Amino acid sequence: PSSSPTLTLLLRILSQDCTPTTLTTTTPTAEAMVHRKLNTHPFSPLPSLPPRITSFLLTSVFSTDNPTQARATTYHLSGERYGSHFMERLLPMIPDVLYGEILPLGNYWGQSEEYVRDTIGNYVLQTVLSTLRTKEQAVQAMECLETLLKTKPELLMEKGKGGWGVLLRMVECARKWEIGEGIVEALPLAIGRMKLNQAATNENENDEGESSIIPATKVKPASWTECVHFLLCYQPPASEASTQYITLHPNGARILHHLLNCCHTSNHFQKRLVKAVLSYDTSDLIHMAKDGT
Repeated sequence: PSSSPTLTLLLRILSQDCTPTTLTTTTPTAEAMVHRKLNTHPFSPLPSLPPRITSFLLTSVFSTDNPTQARATTYHLSGERYGSHFMERLLPMIPDVLYGEILPLGNYWGQSEEYVRDTIGNYVLQTVLSTLRTKEQAVQAMECLETLLKTKPELLMEKGKGGWGVLLRMVECARKWEIGEGIVEALPLAIGRMKLNQAATNENENDEGESSIIPATKVKPASWTECVHFLLCYQPPASEASTQYITLHPNGARILHHLLNCCHTSNHFQKRLVKAVLSYDTSDLIHMAKDGT
């Protein structure tokens, strides 16, 4: 049986011991309430474990004195149900000075495609993206994942798959560390490829000939209007008199929220993105303004 539940319980006990006893009773600001509702509030790390305890965990659990075994253990924990819970709890609590030691053990960037595909491992990858401690780590992560987004966008943007969560954390990471230029370039290419793949699929359904393969060099980037419509997947109510709510893709809406707030990107991009959002009909914009998402 897995020992991960016991390890997770141990971390919870240790985190309670590290939690300050003083409690704040300040009323949340309006901005904080919006972030909480959208689930876009910046990552708030748990209290850090003392370096001595962290070193003990790294040595005893991950066997860091044996790199091969350490990598195998980290990989196994990241793909196992209870092990992933342990990793998601541990990563935010590791002190900054020791975070760099455990990050290479998972080989998260070398095996990023495998983590994205895995229904459990992709949550660990999301936690890693949310807990990166330096801009250098963020740049390394984004370079790898942006390549995956350009070449295999279906892994990150196929409806109903866990890859959307990874894409959301990528955009959050880009905004946090002010490295959004790559994601701004990759998204139109990815959505352009998704649209071409869908068109090819529709053609193959009508024609039982050989399947179409779309070379990467022939993919035309989607316009930002097309990108916004793809991300939001907006569906209006059945009628103006209907009491039904509108339909939006939740992670797509959150991604667009972060893109609109990437202050370090160029003014030209911001204007194009705002214009793309305003391309909806006035009635649709009114419905969006009234919606909580």
